[in-house]
Amino acid sequence: MDDPNLPAPTAPQSAATAFEQIKRVNQHGAEYWSARDLQVLLGYSQWRRFEDAITRAVTSCTQSGNDPAHHFAGAGKMVSLGSGSEREVPDFHLSRFACYLIAQNGDPRKPEIAFAQKYFANQEAKSESKANTPKEPFDTPKPERLVERIMTLATNPGDWVLDSFAGSGT
Repeated sequence: MDDPNLPAPTAPQSAATAFEQIKRVNQHGAEYWSARDLQVLLGYSQWRRFEDAITRAVTSCTQSGNDPAHHFAGAGKMVSLGSGSEREVPDFHLSRFACYLIAQNGDPRKPEIAFAQKYFANQEAKSESKANTPKEPFDTPKPERLVERIMTLATNPGDWVLDSFAGSGT
């Protein structure tokens, strides 16, 4: 069930853009991806084949100690039928981590899967890094001018200085 309104990746840069274009944000500001939208970008033409990858990803999520309910939220999606009517089909709202797990558990013969593995691994690493990096690296950083003044007074030109705290601000 291909959606002609979704961007079709043709090169890594356009695929990265396509992943970002299908990303959505809920009312709480959390980002998510529709499994139905992701299915197309990962090269799956049949939902049942893609659902197999989702099932493996949910298992992986559980085995890694994560709660799948936090990453694979069940949802429905209305699709148009040829008769002009609509019906609801199963869908999932996926976290970035869920997308990463789906890419890891997808069909490795698909080039789209290989790119998604790289893309979501990089994005997940960036997200984790950002979450683990405080806005202010140190509680009491020393003013650079003060450090510069101390170094000027305490050393001669060409001297080596050992910073045993590796710039920790102490």
